[in-house]
Amino acid sequence: MKTEFRRLSKAYVEAHARDFTVLIGGWEHGDWREANFTSDLEKKWEYSFGFFRDEQLVGFCMASGKIPTAYYVHLLFVSEEHRAFGVGKDFFAMCIEHCRSLGLRSIDLKCPVSNPRGLRFYQSIGFHVVDSDGADQTLTLSLA
Repeated sequence: MKTEFRRLSKAYVEAHARDFTVLIGGWEHGDWREANFTSDLEKKWEYSFGFFRDEQLVGFCMASGKIPTAYYVHLLFVSEEHRAFGVGKDFFAMCIEHCRSLGLRSIDLKCPVSNPRGLRFYQSIGFHVVDSDGADQTLTLSLA
Protein backbone atom coordinates (compact mmCIF):
# COMPACT_ATOMS: atom_id res chain seq x y z
CA MET A 1 0.00 0.00 0.00
CA LYS A 2 1.45 3.34 -1.06
CA THR A 3 1.66 6.29 1.30
CA GLU A 4 0.79 9.73 -0.04
CA PHE A 5 2.53 12.76 1.48
CA ARG A 6 0.42 15.93 1.34
CA ARG A 7 1.32 19.40 2.52
CA LEU A 8 -0.87 20.35 5.46
CA SER A 9 -2.78 23.62 5.43
CA LYS A 10 -3.83 25.48 8.55
CA ALA A 11 -7.48 25.07 7.51
CA TYR A 12 -7.10 21.28 7.19
CA VAL A 13 -5.31 20.93 10.53
CA GLU A 14 -7.87 23.14 12.31
CA ALA A 15 -10.73 21.10 10.84
CA HIS A 16 -9.06 17.78 11.76
CA ALA A 17 -7.11 18.70 14.91
CA ARG A 18 -8.84 15.97 16.89
CA ASP A 19 -7.67 13.36 14.35
CA PHE A 20 -4.08 14.39 15.05
CA THR A 21 -4.45 14.26 18.83
CA VAL A 22 -6.25 10.88 18.67
CA LEU A 23 -3.51 9.51 16.40
CA ILE A 24 -0.79 10.27 18.97
CA GLY A 25 -3.07 9.46 21.93
CA GLY A 26 -0.87 7.04 23.88
CA TRP A 27 2.49 8.36 22.73
CA GLU A 28 4.65 8.60 25.82
CA HIS A 29 7.37 10.91 24.48
CA GLY A 30 5.55 14.21 24.44
CA ASP A 31 2.41 16.13 25.22
CA TRP A 32 0.97 17.62 22.03
CA ARG A 33 -2.48 19.16 22.15
CA GLU A 34 -4.71 20.71 19.50
CA ALA A 35 -3.10 24.11 20.10
CA ASN A 36 0.32 22.66 19.20
CA PHE A 37 -1.02 21.45 15.88
CA THR A 38 -2.86 24.65 14.94
CA SER A 39 -0.39 27.28 16.16
CA ASP A 40 1.37 29.41 13.56
CA LEU A 41 5.14 29.18 13.24
CA GLU A 42 7.48 30.52 10.57
CA LYS A 43 6.87 28.50 7.36
CA LYS A 44 4.92 25.82 9.25
CA TRP A 45 2.27 25.48 6.56
CA GLU A 46 4.92 25.26 3.83
CA TYR A 47 6.94 22.61 5.69
CA SER A 48 4.35 20.35 7.41
CA PHE A 49 3.02 17.18 5.79
CA GLY A 50 0.36 14.56 6.48
CA PHE A 51 0.92 10.90 5.64
CA PHE A 52 -2.14 9.21 4.11
CA ARG A 53 -2.98 5.64 3.14
CA ASP A 54 -6.34 5.09 1.45
CA GLU A 55 -7.32 8.64 2.52
CA GLN A 56 -6.66 7.77 6.19
CA LEU A 57 -4.22 9.92 8.19
CA VAL A 58 -1.52 7.49 9.37
CA GLY A 59 1.19 9.98 10.33
CA PHE A 60 2.53 13.47 9.96
CA CYS A 61 5.52 15.74 10.18
CA MET A 62 4.96 19.10 11.84
CA ALA A 63 7.89 21.31 10.87
CA SER A 64 8.85 24.96 10.57
CA GLY A 65 11.51 27.43 9.53
CA LYS A 66 12.51 27.98 13.17
CA ILE A 67 16.12 28.01 11.94
CA PRO A 68 16.34 30.10 8.72
CA THR A 69 18.64 27.71 6.81
CA ALA A 70 17.04 24.50 8.08
CA TYR A 71 13.90 22.43 7.97
CA TYR A 72 13.11 22.00 11.68
CA VAL A 73 11.04 18.95 12.63
CA HIS A 74 8.93 19.63 15.71
CA LEU A 75 7.17 16.27 15.64
CA LEU A 76 7.25 13.32 13.27
CA PHE A 77 4.79 10.55 14.05
CA VAL A 78 3.67 7.36 12.30
CA SER A 79 0.87 5.30 13.83
CA GLU A 80 2.06 2.05 15.42
CA GLU A 81 0.28 -0.17 12.90
CA HIS A 82 1.97 1.62 9.98
CA ARG A 83 5.52 1.51 11.33
CA ALA A 84 8.15 -0.79 9.83
CA PHE A 85 6.65 -0.35 6.34
CA GLY A 86 9.04 2.41 5.25
CA VAL A 87 6.64 5.34 5.76
CA GLY A 88 9.19 7.44 7.66
CA LYS A 89 12.03 6.50 5.33
CA ASP A 90 9.93 7.33 2.26
CA PHE A 91 8.89 10.63 3.82
CA PHE A 92 12.49 11.68 4.45
CA ALA A 93 13.51 10.71 0.90
CA MET A 94 10.82 13.12 -0.39
CA CYS A 95 11.61 15.69 2.32
CA ILE A 96 15.32 15.78 1.50
CA GLU A 97 14.57 16.59 -2.14
CA HIS A 98 11.99 19.19 -1.11
CA CYS A 99 14.47 20.87 1.27
CA ARG A 100 17.24 20.89 -1.32
CA SER A 101 14.89 22.52 -3.84
CA LEU A 102 14.29 25.26 -1.24
CA GLY A 103 18.05 25.77 -0.78
CA LEU A 104 18.04 24.61 2.84
CA ARG A 105 21.29 23.36 4.39
CA SER A 106 20.01 20.83 6.92
CA ILE A 107 17.11 19.02 8.54
CA ASP A 108 17.22 19.42 12.31
CA LEU A 109 15.23 17.89 15.15
CA LYS A 110 15.26 16.80 18.77
CA CYS A 111 14.61 13.23 19.83
CA PRO A 112 13.84 12.34 23.45
CA VAL A 113 16.50 10.16 25.06
CA SER A 114 13.54 8.04 26.20
CA ASN A 115 12.83 7.18 22.53
CA PRO A 116 15.72 4.89 21.48
CA ARG A 117 13.68 3.44 18.59
CA GLY A 118 13.25 6.92 17.12
CA LEU A 119 16.92 7.71 17.63
CA ARG A 120 17.95 4.50 15.81
CA PHE A 121 15.59 5.37 12.96
CA TYR A 122 16.99 8.88 12.52
CA GLN A 123 20.59 7.65 12.64
CA SER A 124 19.80 4.89 10.10
CA ILE A 125 18.84 7.53 7.52
CA GLY A 126 21.90 9.70 8.12
CA PHE A 127 21.15 11.99 11.06
CA HIS A 128 23.98 12.69 13.51
CA VAL A 129 23.71 13.67 17.17
CA VAL A 130 25.17 17.15 17.62
CA ASP A 131 24.07 17.94 21.18
CA SER A 132 22.31 16.46 24.21
CA ASP A 133 20.80 18.07 27.28
CA GLY A 134 20.10 14.82 29.10
CA ALA A 135 16.41 14.75 28.16
CA ASP A 136 16.69 15.32 24.39
CA GLN A 137 19.29 14.71 21.74
CA THR A 138 19.62 17.26 18.95
CA LEU A 139 20.19 15.67 15.56
CA THR A 140 21.02 17.10 12.16
CA LEU A 141 21.11 15.80 8.61
CA SER A 142 23.35 17.89 6.36
CA LEU A 143 21.95 18.55 2.89
CA ALA A 144 25.28 19.80 1.48
